[in-house]
Amino acid sequence: MHLDDRVTIRTPEGVDLELTLAGPGSRIAAALLDGAILLVLTVVTLIAGTFLGLTGNVESGALVLGLISLAVTAEVVGYYVLFETLGGRTPGKMALGLRVTGSGGEPVSFGAAAIRNLVRIVDFLPMGYALGLVTMLVSAQNQRLGDMAAGTLVVRERFAAVEASVPVDDEPPPGPGWDTSAVTAEDLTLVRRFLDRSRSLPADRRRQIAGQIAAKLRPRVATPEPVSDDEQFLRLLYLHKRSRDR
Repeated sequence: MHLDDRVTIRTPEGVDLELTLAGPGSRIAAALLDGAILLVLTVVTLIAGTFLGLTGNVESGALVLGLISLAVTAEVVGYYVLFETLGGRTPGKMALGLRVTGSGGEPVSFGAAAIRNLVRIVDFLPMGYALGLVTMLVSAQNQRLGDMAAGTLVVRERFAAVEASVPVDDEPPPGPGWDTSAVTAEDLTLVRRFLDRSRSLPADRRRQIAGQIAAKLRPRVATPEPVSDDEQFLRLLYLHKRSRDR
């Protein structure tokens, strides 16, 4: 029995990916951490802007005040959009082991990150994210309005870091003893799509998808020695099959 809310998604690789949805509690805690960071940035901006305003005349002071307002707005919106586009995690989400993903578990695009954070203004109403909290509680996938508008999810991760993978095109094929004749062109395309996409996947999801694809293909491949690591098995399978088909 799972205590956490979970959702199963069919990935482009044709395997089922189970994601654990983040609950309101962890999302609120992450929002508080991000809010504290933004408060510090805002105070620094206000101090710098006030200093510049005091050193000028009245007209320049009014201009500086307007620039301060724009800078604070850009900081708040840009903070979330930048971090979520680069890796799906603000510092607050990183600390709580959370990540924003697309509805299919894919990395968040700039457009989706921008939409979910512009709608944050509505989620905040009437104050303190009250509307967003209510929406998360009644949503089947713990989504606030911004998530619904952008088609995003906030999920939990055991392993938040994204591990790098070695580019398969730079590796030599495995030694003799491999038989991949039962592997079809469609199978090879599936493996290649996973290997390309794995570089942007968190470690836990990467292992999960690799395990499902490897379980499907191991019965079709003969190897001189067992390869226990699923991703390494898929990489070697791809290299051998590609070298044989050339």
